[in-house]
Amino acid sequence: YTIHKDRKGALWFGTSVFGACRFDGQSIKWMYEKDLTIVPNGGSFGIRSIFEDREGSFWICNTLHRYVFDVEKTEKSDRLQYQKINGIGDAEIFGGDDYIYYSYILEDNTGDLWLTTWDKGVYRYDGKNITHYPVKDGNKDVNLVSMYKDNQGILWLGTPENGAFKFNGNTFVKFKL
Repeated sequence: YTIHKDRKGALWFGTSVFGACRFDGQSIKWMYEKDLTIVPNGGSFGIRSIFEDREGSFWICNTLHRYVFDVEKTEKSDRLQYQKINGIGDAEIFGGDDYIYYSYILEDNTGDLWLTTWDKGVYRYDGKNITHYPVKDGNKDVNLVSMYKDNQGILWLGTPENGAFKFNGNTFVKFKL
C-alpha cells in the first residue's frame, strides 16, 4: 500500500495483511501489530501509510500509537525492535471513536501533521490540538484516496469520483480550472 523513505535513508513498505517492513540496504526486517492491520469491526485495513515525524516517531495508519524504532537492537534481531508510545485520540473530534485509521499522512511547512480518512475528511494535528476538516461536494461527503503537498506548500486531495480538492487556508474546495 505504501512506501516511505525515512531520515536515515531506509525504505519502509506497508502491506495489506503482513504488516510493515524496513529495508536498510542490507537486510529486511518486519513488524506486525494486529491493530495496524485488522480494524476493530473486522476486515483488513492494511498498512496504508507510514511517516516519520520531526521527533523520529513513526505514525503508521492509525492514531492509537506512535512507534519509536531501535536500530541497534533491530540489527541484532530477526524483527524490527520498537517501543509503542501513545498516539493521539479524541472521541469527541473523531466522531465517537478514540482513534481513527487514516490512509495518508504528511507534514505541512509549519510542522503540522495532516491525516486523510476515506469518508470522514481530513484531520490536522499541531502537536497539541486536532482540527477536523470535512470534505464535501455540495452536501455530499467525499471519499479520499490521496493527499499531496505541492512546492508552494499547498495541500491537495485526490478522490475516486469527485476530482481534486485544494486547501484554501480554511477548507478544502473542489479544484476547477
